[in-house]
Amino acid sequence: MSFRRARIAALILLAASCRRAYDDRPVASLSGSAATEARFDAIRARWIDGTPAVRAAMRIELNALVIELNKSGDGLEPLARAYLALSFLYAGVPAAAEATSRPLIDGPPGVANDLGTLVKGASARRLGRPHEAIELLRPLVGKLIDPFARPLLYEEITESFLDEGRWDDAIVYAEGWLRSASGAEKKVTRVAVARVLGRIPEAFALKVLEANVSAPPEAKKSPELIVILSARVDEGSAAAAIAALDAGVTDGAVASAEAGPAPVAATTTLVPLSPVRFDPRTIAVLVPSSTPGFSTGASAIVRAAAAVATPALSVAFHGDAGVDAPGTNVLGHRLAVLDTGGTATGLAKALDAAEREGAGVVIGGVTEAEADALAALAQSRRIAAVLLRSPRVPPPLAPGERQVWIALARTAADEQKATLAAATGDVAIVDPWPELGQDTPSSDPLRARCDAQPKLAGAAAFPIAAWRAKKITAVVVLGDARCARRVADELIASTPPYRPTLVVAPAALEIAHVVLPLSRTVIGVGLLPAGDTAPAALRTLWLDQGAPVGLLGALGHDATALAAAALPGDLVGTTETSALQKARAMTVTRLLAAKAELWTSSAASATGNGSIPLSLHARTVSSNTALTPSWLSP
Repeated sequence: MSFRRARIAALILLAASCRRAYDDRPVASLSGSAATEARFDAIRARWIDGTPAVRAAMRIELNALVIELNKSGDGLEPLARAYLALSFLYAGVPAAAEATSRPLIDGPPGVANDLGTLVKGASARRLGRPHEAIELLRPLVGKLIDPFARPLLYEEITESFLDEGRWDDAIVYAEGWLRSASGAEKKVTRVAVARVLGRIPEAFALKVLEANVSAPPEAKKSPELIVILSARVDEGSAAAAIAALDAGVTDGAVASAEAGPAPVAATTTLVPLSPVRFDPRTIAVLVPSSTPGFSTGASAIVRAAAAVATPALSVAFHGDAGVDAPGTNVLGHRLAVLDTGGTATGLAKALDAAEREGAGVVIGGVTEAEADALAALAQSRRIAAVLLRSPRVPPPLAPGERQVWIALARTAADEQKATLAAATGDVAIVDPWPELGQDTPSSDPLRARCDAQPKLAGAAAFPIAAWRAKKITAVVVLGDARCARRVADELIASTPPYRPTLVVAPAALEIAHVVLPLSRTVIGVGLLPAGDTAPAALRTLWLDQGAPVGLLGALGHDATALAAAALPGDLVGTTETSALQKARAMTVTRLLAAKAELWTSSAASATGNGSIPLSLHARTVSSNTALTPSWLSP
């Protein structure tokens, strides 16, 4: 063989040995014709300089170009198709955009593939599939995607998190959106981010601003984002600050916004806006319905509260409560549902609104922080309150002062202690969903949080491999039922099969009613998990909501039952100060002595210290079985 032939053979062998799968190598979009290349360059220039309306109008031209390039097999066809798919998106036809992008998703990596994935993700969101959109769009963030497409990517992923009610994630990507802009783009980007974050509930914006005050320097939000969140809370002052940002005055103009609202001390007495009144028909429910991890629980509380007086309570919604409940009942009570955002500031604002609504009794304190704040504020304002959780530090009482609140549940520490005590053998722990400002995960490789995310696509979110290696026999979930189900699903999907016992806290007791190939130890509360002896009202609530009654639903029932017992109907409404104070004092007396049939406790009323202890008990559910009350059978 000649040297030349040997060289050619070696090159062929080298090419064969180095060849990778088509899907693994980026492919540039190149035309085989200089004229076609020049034609597309002219289209690209108009596209980049064009507005969304201009890009939408280009779809007829782009469609003709794609057909032509496809017939000739030109290498620019994928990129032209990507522009066509985006054009359909800008025209408001996401189904057509998604269909057009499909060949790009199946094609090789590269610019056209990235743009096709962007279109598919954006289309999924606009067609009501935000979770799918997040999975598609998140890997694109940080890639060298075309600059014109970057704002669309950030807008769509931010909107997707908003669609799912994941406000904290939306804020993270909105801040990335702001950072991605430069030069003349900054002004347009600020306006777009402010528009999109207008969907953030006011109470949650307050929560972020409040947390930012005490955050370490490296964790503080950018001044631009702080100004935009301030706009959500106070449009008048924030508008001027945004104008200052656009003018380039960034040092002093945003100082007040960056400082955020002053934290509300738990013992501070805030004077609500007038007129304050007393309405013996009104029970206010203060819940963090806009806070990630609590919106479902808030809805459960309100539904259970509304079901206390059959057939239903009249419900007045305010702010961003976002929960449903039915209409009027013969007793004439009503619920005023107010969003707290999970902060002391938000809770104080919600209590202000509750007093303007005339609330005779206030229900709240879902989180420990809210329980602490509500106990202190209710005490200082002398308004009767039922706390869904015991405060960690009860407010001090002056000599001769009477406590005005009662508490239904133990502290989170008590519930966690009872849950851990039920676990035997080698134990791993999954901590609850973090509240804002609690973003530091544990350094323990066997410990995880409810918000755990996989490090690689297709990998497990929870450290199942580490649990298996350490021969963990019990996984203790201290979060809610949604968290417990996430953990259970990953354990069930593990290969080879790995089946430790799942030990769940009271907040996740509903999982006892689900058939799973895992044994479970459930910390029940009072009558829950519900069985054959459940009272008629509990059965009705389960059947009406189409799901088992959980801890928060039971607490909502019990709190409203006690509140209604404290408001028997012989009091009259008033706005006159002395009459209002007298009516509130009488309501407090009745609340402290109120008795009701409770679902969470064997007690019927508060003890001397104002608490109604939960009746906790462990319940074992074998694998491939579930607790199914006989009354569910048709």
